[in-house]
Amino acid sequence: MYEQNKTLFKAILQNMVDAVMVIAPEDHVISYVNLAWEKLTGYTNNEAVDRAAFFTESELTPHHIIQNIWTALQAGKVGHGTLIGKRIDGARYEVEASVAPVWGEHGEILWYIATLRDVTETRKMEAHNVGFLADAANDLRNPMSSLKLRLYLLSKTPDRYQEHVAAMESLIEQIDVRVNDLVLLSTLSHDKPSGERKRVNLNDVIKRVTWANWPLAHDKGLTLTFTIAPTPLIVLADSDQMERMVVNLISNALSFTPSGGKIELTATQSANEIIVTITDTGIGIAPETLPFIFEQFYRLVESNCSVEATGMGLAIVKAIVDQHGGRIEVESVEGQGTTFRVYLPATAQY
Repeated sequence: MYEQNKTLFKAILQNMVDAVMVIAPEDHVISYVNLAWEKLTGYTNNEAVDRAAFFTESELTPHHIIQNIWTALQAGKVGHGTLIGKRIDGARYEVEASVAPVWGEHGEILWYIATLRDVTETRKMEAHNVGFLADAANDLRNPMSSLKLRLYLLSKTPDRYQEHVAAMESLIEQIDVRVNDLVLLSTLSHDKPSGERKRVNLNDVIKRVTWANWPLAHDKGLTLTFTIAPTPLIVLADSDQMERMVVNLISNALSFTPSGGKIELTATQSANEIIVTITDTGIGIAPETLPFIFEQFYRLVESNCSVEATGMGLAIVKAIVDQHGGRIEVESVEGQGTTFRVYLPATAQY
C-alpha cells in the first residue's frame, strides 16, 4: 500500500502545472522535482537531486526572503515568498513560492513540498502596464497644459477670440488622436484577434491610402508612388487595421522625408507570404535607435527634424502585424533613407 501511495503521489506531482520541489528536512537538499520545475529552470531532475534547495535563486532574491521561509517551516508553518531565479541558460524568472511541511503519522516532518508558480510574464505585463499608463499620462499632459493656458489667455484677451479658439481646436484634435491611438493599442495588445477578419486585397488598400495621401506628399514636394502587383494580394485580415497599418507607414515616411524626396510602395507575393515594402529617401534612423522604434511613445530625436509625433504610429503598425501573424523588418542608413517590409500570411484567392 505504501509503495502504491508513493507512486500515486509522485504521479500527481509530476503532472502538476506549477513547478514542485520535494526537499529533505534534515539537510534541505532536493529529493525530487517535477516536469514543470525542469521546464522552469532548465535543469533535469537528475541534475537537481541532492543539490541545495533554491540553488537556482539569483542574487536578486533578498536573503531574508528565503530565511523567512525556513523560519516559518521550522515553526511548523507554511513559508511564502517571491523569488527571482536564474535558469541554466542564465535567463531570469520570477516565482511565487509556497513551501509546506509534510507530516508523518507520528508528528515528524517527512518532507518539505515547495510549489513555485511562475509569474514572470505577469510581472512583465504589470510593469508594462504601469509604464504604459505613465507614458500615456505624460503624452497627454502637454496638450492639456496648452489647452488650459489658452483658456486662461482667452479670459484675459477676449479680443483675440478667433486665434485662441483655433489653437484650442487644434489642441483638442491632438488629444483626440492620442486617445484614439491609446484605445487602439489597448485593443491590439490582447492575445485574441481584434476586429473582423475577412479576405482583403492589399492592392486595393495600398492604392486607396496612397491616393488619399498624394496631395499631402505633393504639397511637401515629395514623390509618392505605388507599384500595383499584377495579381490580387489576398490576406485574411481586418480591413480597417490593414488600412491603418499602411496609413501609419506612409505618414512616418512623409514626416521624415525632406522636400524633393521620394516614397515608393510595392507589394508582392512570395510563396505563402505577402510582402509590403515602403522605401523613402528621408533622414534615416541611427543604428542605435533602430531597436526601439516600435516601442510605444518612442519618438525619433534628430537634429535636423522638428516633426511633432505621438510616438505611437510604428507601435500600432507592429501590433497590427503581430495580431495578423506577420512580422516587420526595417533597414535604414542615416542621411539616405529607410525601408520597412511587412510580411503577412497569404490567403488563397478563391
